[in-house]
Amino acid sequence: MPTKKLGIAPQNAAATLPEPTSAEKWAIAEVRKRRDARHPRVNIKLKLENKTYKTCNPHNDGAGWGLRLENAFGTRSHAFTTTALSQVMTVLRPKSGKVSEDDVNAVLAVLDGAKPESEIEAMLVMQMAITHALAMKTASTLCRAETIPQQDSASLALSRLTRTFTTQVEALAKLRRGGAQKVTVEHVHVYPGGQAIVGNVNQTRGAGGGMVNEQQPHTADDPRAIASAGEPAMWCEDPDWPAVSIAKREGQEALPDARRRARLGSTEGKP
Repeated sequence: MPTKKLGIAPQNAAATLPEPTSAEKWAIAEVRKRRDARHPRVNIKLKLENKTYKTCNPHNDGAGWGLRLENAFGTRSHAFTTTALSQVMTVLRPKSGKVSEDDVNAVLAVLDGAKPESEIEAMLVMQMAITHALAMKTASTLCRAETIPQQDSASLALSRLTRTFTTQVEALAKLRRGGAQKVTVEHVHVYPGGQAIVGNVNQTRGAGGGMVNEQQPHTADDPRAIASAGEPAMWCEDPDWPAVSIAKREGQEALPDARRRARLGSTEGKP
């Protein structure tokens, strides 16, 4: 009885698949335009000679490839470029000793996409790429951990690596803005009869020379609007209420103690 082999797809498997839908075709066309607009990342070819890796250009324009490689490292120094490449390959070298060309080109793609302006920025981006690679490797180790000590060790290392990556991203952003920190101040203005508006306040000069907040409620200029603003009514004279006479006094006099008079009055008529 013949056995059926699994996991081997026929060569004409694509012919048996359905065509993409109209929405998928539109999405593919949009992605193709976006991909073609991106600059191709610089890459290298590795050649092993006498147990030593040598970098080779992938096309016949060696001078142009060298310029692109130095630009990816944010420098025009050939020594810095070769040293940085050697450091990357040393870190990415596995136990087997064979350096993966794809791993090196992945780091170069990160460098070329970050567009470092100096050697300091290039070194920081290299550290970010290596930290990310180690974090992914540690995450894989955590998934394969079988004992609690292994899980604790891998999770602790993964937490430290991810925090380090976040710190490196913040350091690169701070380095590129020159150490200055941008602070956006927002104001809250609440006026009678209005609503609170939170946001940036843009002020322009009004017709009367005063400052007027754009898109902000402000005090009304019309007296009729002020009268109908919902404020409590002021006390006024009531013609139906009897007048109260007030004795006229001159100079300053001490006010009588009402509680003392009440006590004295209560003792009258008692022995």
